[in-house]
Formats: sequence, C-alpha cells, structure tokens
Amino acid sequence: MGWLRKGLLAVSIFGAILSAMGYGVVHFGRDSLEDGAREVVVARTEQKIRDLVAPRPVETGGRLAALRNKAVEAAAAAARHALGEDYPARLRQRLAELCVCRMSRAEVAETIAAYQRGKAEVRRAIDAALDRRFSEAKLAPGTFRDLIDGYYVNTVEGLVWDLRIFFGLNIALYLMVAAVSWLGGASRLILASAGVLLVSNLFAGYLHLFAQNWLATIVLNRWTGYGYLVLVAILFIYYSCMIGILLNRLRLARAVGA
Repeated sequence: MGWLRKGLLAVSIFGAILSAMGYGVVHFGRDSLEDGAREVVVARTEQKIRDLVAPRPVETGGRLAALRNKAVEAAAAAARHALGEDYPARLRQRLAELCVCRMSRAEVAETIAAYQRGKAEVRRAIDAALDRRFSEAKLAPGTFRDLIDGYYVNTVEGLVWDLRIFFGLNIALYLMVAAVSWLGGASRLILASAGVLLVSNLFAGYLHLFAQNWLATIVLNRWTGYGYLVLVAILFIYYSCMIGILLNRLRLARAVGA
C-alpha cells in the first residue's frame, strides 16, 4: 500500500498548493477578477433597475387585473419620471466609475445598506402612486445612485466571497487528505477513506469550476458558498457506498466460487 499512500500525499499536497494559489489570486488580484466580471454585472444591474421601474403586468384576473395593471403602470411611469428617461446611459456611466477594489470595508457596508434603503424607497414611491398619492410618489434624491452602486457592489462581493470559500475549503480538505495519508500508516481502511475523500473533492471542484453556468451564477447571485462542503460530503457518501457494494459483491463471488 506504499504506492497508494505516496500517491495520495502527492496529489493532495499539489491540490493544496493550487488552491492556495487560487485563494491568493482572489484575495490579492480582485481588481482583475472584477474587471473580468464587469460586463456581466453591468448588464445585470441595468436589467435589475429596469425591473424595479417596469413591473410585469398580470395576464389573468379579468377586469380587476386590468385595473391593477393600469395603476401599476402609472406608478412605474412616476418612478421612471423620477429617475429620468436617460437613466440607462447614466447607469452605465456610473458603473464605469465604480471599482470595489478601491473601496474600504466600511464603504462597502454602507453602499450595501444604502442599496436596501434604495429598494425600499422605490417600493414606497410605487405604493404611493398606487394609492393616488402622487405628491408622495417621488424618489428621494440619491436613490438611483444607491440602487446602482449597491447592486454592483453586492454582486462583486458575492463573487469574491464564493471563490474565497471554495479555495479555502479546498485547502482544508486537501491538507486533511495529506494528514490522514501520512498518519494512517499502512491501514487499508484509512487510506481508502482518504482516497475517497480526495476523489470526492476533485470531482466537486470540477463541477464547481467547469460544470456550473457562471453567467447564470453571477447574474442571479446564486452563490454556492458553504454548500460546496455539502456537495463533497454527498459525493463522499455516494462513492463510499459504491465501494462497499462492490467489495461485498467480490466477497460473495469468492464465497460462491469456493
């Protein structure tokens, strides 16, 4: 079993080194990461603002739905008027000036908090228009900028957070495999468990980096986060069960043959 032990050590240490390099790139090179995702984030931010000021009409419900749609359109028109008809161009101009890499942690936190206040302000203005309180259906100054800055920062921060967790968990898992392989000696059970964990982590890493739709992940802010560890655990249990079934079949075949 010496060759298995050496192989597990070599692969796990190499994986830990690669994961550490990936973590370093995300931590120290986040400006490049942000530039790479900028176009996607800009397009999604523009769509998000458009969705806030252009609610979808209800297709069913008869006369009541028609009245509701008319009121909602009036509210949306009031919101668009408050934002200004040139808001798409101003949005892109503002996003071109943003870079989370130049912001402090306090500025990031304040920007995300302002984003939540901006969304609440849009809902308040629309509700006021629906109640025909048109004098109150005006957005507070700075709301548009809060919405743009907040969604952009929230998305970039989510991407960095997700990748940090991914590479950090990989470092821990690979080092765990290396430690178990080193301390396990010649125990077949321990080495087999370490091997299954290594394969599970490798396959989970492949799925995370290459099998998922990163465009959809960034657009929808559908981050994996610590769910990656759940995926590794599921694969570990699955492969362990498959190996157990295979070994039982081999024992049964030997017993029948004897």
